[in-house]
Amino acid sequence: MTEVVAQAPPALVVEGLTKRYGAVAALDGVSFALPPGTVYGLVGPNGSGKTTLLRILATLERPTAGAVRLAGLDPLACPGAVRRVVGYAGPPIGTPELTVGEEMAAAARLAGVGGLERGESIAAMLQIVDLYDRRHRRVAELSRGDRKRLAVARALVHDPTVLLLDGPFEGLDGRAQGELRAVLAELAALGKTLVVAASTLAELAGLAHAVGVLDAGRLVASGPIEQLLATADPAVADLLRALEGGDAGLLAAAGAPDLG
Repeated sequence: MTEVVAQAPPALVVEGLTKRYGAVAALDGVSFALPPGTVYGLVGPNGSGKTTLLRILATLERPTAGAVRLAGLDPLACPGAVRRVVGYAGPPIGTPELTVGEEMAAAARLAGVGGLERGESIAAMLQIVDLYDRRHRRVAELSRGDRKRLAVARALVHDPTVLLLDGPFEGLDGRAQGELRAVLAELAALGKTLVVAASTLAELAGLAHAVGVLDAGRLVASGPIEQLLATADPAVADLLRALEGGDAGLLAAAGAPDLG
């Protein structure tokens, strides 16, 4: 008898997603699906729709058309349930006067994390992002890299299965980018699904299993980085070169994660 192995349902499904602001289409028919544990990057020029897409997935905006399923849940029908399985890390925020621990406690309360598990969850997430030893430091005293890590920890405090990150590498030097990239890779290894909006493919090399390229709200290409770099589509190739400052070929030596 042949054993049938059931496949896990997709962690995220996006079908024909469209968002219009008047006559302007911020998103235009975007579709993709991600299995659990995938790191999916998003790149594109400013105004291409990356932030709009993440905000819709995080239930912060409503789409004009199309459908989304996160862990099988419809964010329009049950936004509260979706927020329990999704974490969103946008631009670094925080109350400067609070300590890192106090900031995390406030985020945990807002996310509905109960008092009995709150302390344990905060400690675990701060350890993952390597901020536990700085839990008594004020937010105002953190470096930009540490504030980025804190934003990730805040998004993780309720232990979501899907993590959305908008520009996590922006403004970080090479060392800080590498440290944050290691944190995100560890989260993927734990089975979490990540959608990471970045400025360049170089920021995602060695981390993302696949990358979607957005341009004027349309998903014009999607696949592993090495596949994108070998594209025969001149429009996509030109767009990638522009994003990489004219030298996308430098990425060839950066590598991509093992998908095996």
